[in-house]
Amino acid sequence: MAAEAYPGENERAELRRKERREGLLKEYGEIGANFRTLTDIRFRLLSLLPIATAAASAFKPEGTALDRIPFALFGLGVTLALIAYNKRNDQLYNELIGRAGSIERELGIPDGAFANRPHTWLAVLPRSLWVINHGGAIGTIYLATVSFWLFMALEGIGVAAARLPPGAAFYAQFKAFLGESWRPHAGGIMRVAIFAAAVGLPLLALARLRRQEKNRKDEVSDEVKKAGARLFLLEQRLLDALPSDRKSLPAVAAVPTETLLAELIADEEFVRSCAIARKAGGNRDGDTVKDVLRYLRGSFDDAPSSGSVRQPDPARAAHVLSVIVGLPPRYVRARLPASAKASVE
Repeated sequence: MAAEAYPGENERAELRRKERREGLLKEYGEIGANFRTLTDIRFRLLSLLPIATAAASAFKPEGTALDRIPFALFGLGVTLALIAYNKRNDQLYNELIGRAGSIERELGIPDGAFANRPHTWLAVLPRSLWVINHGGAIGTIYLATVSFWLFMALEGIGVAAARLPPGAAFYAQFKAFLGESWRPHAGGIMRVAIFAAAVGLPLLALARLRRQEKNRKDEVSDEVKKAGARLFLLEQRLLDALPSDRKSLPAVAAVPTETLLAELIADEEFVRSCAIARKAGGNRDGDTVKDVLRYLRGSFDDAPSSGSVRQPDPARAAHVLSVIVGLPPRYVRARLPASAKASVE
């Protein structure tokens, strides 16, 4: 009876590369479909929002500015909700672009549409005040819409305040301050002030939100670095404690992922860093992270591997951390220490 032929190491490696390529091509197709869907949603919102706002302006309820306050607040609330929805879509949109570019480079297409996406290069007006990009154009549309609804709401609030004794007294003093020549224009001047507030307040809020976003990005990056360093340190301790006959094995085989996860669950420093990176605010006591770690203990049948021996495996570390904190593996891997030794320096 002829001996059954088994593929050699080279054949197995070639088979893995082929399977990897096929998987990447399928993922690339799905990314393209999702990219088109998000782009379509974005342009539908951008086309409908100005039209809906203009229609609301034309058919706003009859009556005084005071009567239109509920209508204005409703429009403002809907617009703010759409801004939040669009912001989340932008996060997904940018991640799809980054992942598609990564796949193109891995497949050997460095000049692909995503891997070689043109950067923002055009700016106009004095001192390059207006940068020509998607974010600036979209932000201008949303700013104009928010300012419109806010102006309508503030105008109504101003009318309501003027009917109260303190408001009436303030308006009388304001007219007296203007003098005889400008007193007939007091109402128009107040509307100009309300308009300035309707434009200025969103701009101030935007500047504050951008600072918060930057601070949050820095916080997440720092905590992912801390968690990665802690993971490397714990895995290195497990590797150093192995008997000599197992130290020559790849790290993912020498230290099973389930064993590593059990160590991570018990490490409060690691759990705390992951909890901060995973959640923007509220409860950061790590309960969710521990639940995720317990779930993962039974779900790693074939952990990713870089083939590392006698030192922590960065591919597995990036995959484990990405699932825990809810961020892409390539983002996490870029913030891992070079080695377990570097993680404690």
